[in-house]
Amino acid sequence: MSALRKYKRKVSEMLPCIGEEKKYCLKEIYHSLGSAASSMSYETIVEALGSPESLAASAIQDMDASAIAAAMKTRNRLFWRLSILVAGFLLIWAIGVTLAYIHFLQEGEGHDYIIGPIEIESEWIP
Repeated sequence: MSALRKYKRKVSEMLPCIGEEKKYCLKEIYHSLGSAASSMSYETIVEALGSPESLAASAIQDMDASAIAAAMKTRNRLFWRLSILVAGFLLIWAIGVTLAYIHFLQEGEGHDYIIGPIEIESEWIP
């Protein structure tokens, strides 16, 4: 990973905005360094622009508070939707694996371990 990409990634992780605002902030990093940005080391970029934390903080100060709040709300909603989606897929997968295992035990080698409803009734009838 290039030094410029690493620096931009760190700044991007700290910015609360999403979409076009974030892209604009990251493009400004490249434009402020000029054409030599791709050949600079990470330390040189930090010396020229400051730490990623300080650059992100200054960018946040220039943003509108309502835009930051809206971006955080959108990010939060996206996080919860993805979490629910992943949990749903895991639940469906777990049910599928459990059913496949039960089918294996009933039909395969381990059929002695599962007692069917007919066997239970025959055991209880005197």
